[in-house]
Amino acid sequence: KKSEMRIVSNVLSKPPQSPYDTFVLGSGKNSGVQVGNKVYISDNIIIGEISDVSDDTSVARLFSTGGEKHEVILARTGESFVITGSGGENFTVEVPKDADIVWGDSLVHPGNSDYILATVYYVDISSQSSFKTINMRVPGGVNKIKRVFVGN
Repeated sequence: KKSEMRIVSNVLSKPPQSPYDTFVLGSGKNSGVQVGNKVYISDNIIIGEISDVSDDTSVARLFSTGGEKHEVILARTGESFVITGSGGENFTVEVPKDADIVWGDSLVHPGNSDYILATVYYVDISSQSSFKTINMRVPGGVNKIKRVFVGN
């Protein structure tokens, strides 16, 4: 991994106190935070990006925001998918029934495969169609997070 500056920021509020699927962070322009910075909860889990910045605070918009689409790579196979946020740190994608994607698979950021966006927790093959629905969520969850890392 390339070493890069990351700003450690306290989470001031998160759902349900903050608007749906956003975190308010206790770092802003004065700390070097900029709109578009990525937001991480660990060395290898990315959860969103900075959407708004003031002098001392910023807003992180989670990738899992309802209806938001994100390209990801299936770490195990290298196949590309576009997943859709369904709110509350969850994502879904519909794929052909024969697609090789299984429980526990990690989906990583297309720009840097070191960073996981989501892991598969349920594969729904009950439908009569030729597709299956893959349910994913942020690994480890975001509800208990007290601080995040902001950077590129």
